[in-house]
Amino acid sequence: MKSQYTVDSTRGHVKIIKEEIDAMKRDRAQRKGENERRRNTLLSIQRVLPSKRADNIGFNERKIERGLEKLRAIAEKSKESRAFLAREAASLYGLNRSARANKKGDMVDCYFIGGTYIPDLREINSMCFQSVSGICRLMLVLDMRPDELTTVLTHVAHLLVLASHYLAVRLPAEITVPHRAYPLPTILTPEASYSHEEVAFPVNPYGSGSSPASSRRDVDARKLSGTRPLYVNQKVQLLVNEDSAYYNRFIEGVSLLAWNIAWLCRTQGLSTGTETWQEICCIGKNLFQLLCSKSDRHSKSESPRDAGDDKSNKASRDRSVGQLGQYTHDSAKFFLGTHEGREFVRGWKFSRYALIVDNIRKTLSEDIASKEWEVLNPEEIDEHGLEDALLSQSTDGFDEDEAIKARTQQ
Repeated sequence: MKSQYTVDSTRGHVKIIKEEIDAMKRDRAQRKGENERRRNTLLSIQRVLPSKRADNIGFNERKIERGLEKLRAIAEKSKESRAFLAREAASLYGLNRSARANKKGDMVDCYFIGGTYIPDLREINSMCFQSVSGICRLMLVLDMRPDELTTVLTHVAHLLVLASHYLAVRLPAEITVPHRAYPLPTILTPEASYSHEEVAFPVNPYGSGSSPASSRRDVDARKLSGTRPLYVNQKVQLLVNEDSAYYNRFIEGVSLLAWNIAWLCRTQGLSTGTETWQEICCIGKNLFQLLCSKSDRHSKSESPRDAGDDKSNKASRDRSVGQLGQYTHDSAKFFLGTHEGREFVRGWKFSRYALIVDNIRKTLSEDIASKEWEVLNPEEIDEHGLEDALLSQSTDGFDEDEAIKARTQQ
């Protein structure tokens, strides 16, 4: 009985094992067919993959190119908008050029802003053109009044701030234009600029009694080590002896202003007028060339370098520069902080403003030492005696025949 039970149990186990084996065979056959189908699918995909890959790459390249074209179009419109706003600001401020005759009778270009002559910084001691005769256009040199010099520096500083704002360029030396808290323009050294701290100004710009010395005491009291004035309340040549400290700060201030203009010109692809310190002193000319000139420099060039190493047409098309408003501090495509953007000022020998300050201060000191300054009384300057008064005190001398001719034609 027991042996019969063992045989039946064994047969049952054998039957179960046979059923499991049959199931595994069916599963193996099913998986083999699935793998065969997958293998066939893979082979078919591999046959068509190169063509599909080429199609996908072409589609993505076209999509990227369309994106780049849109980016270039936006960058071009932004550039044109920046340039338009900067030029409009210059136009509204009355920045213009006019040919005038100097004391030798030669016609020279003079630059004006708001109807006021913009002097060369080397001649701020005594530079103001006045027409003696509208017929013969004889020009004589008069002393520029302090309020005229302050006015023109205020106009230039304000226009420069507007232009840099519209061009989205941060100047290396921060300018503070007249505002509610302080009525006169000032400029900060690069080390003190954009420190995000409250800028301290003299309590009274001219002090009690309108004396620069009082203003200097206010400045020292407030520790304005980085603030430089762009204003005077008496003739520049008189400040040398009366308040040399204020004179030095003022000369440094106007030098920083000229340096800012030259730096802005270079970042916009205009290197003309920035190669020598004498050219940098012509702030009116540089401003006019930057904002008003319609020269060929506004056509596209290849790169900030001299385009001698043209790697590809696409690269040179993307790096087209030399236009007003092209490279800025708020553009992702043409950013001044990139390697290419820094090419504009890399190697510029006046990257340190101290070189300009020293040359201007030296030139003005030599000019003051070589002349005997004489202040004319108002009674000496009448309708017919202006030429005689000036000719009598001029150390350079004017053409006497032309002066007589001008007087007789009045």
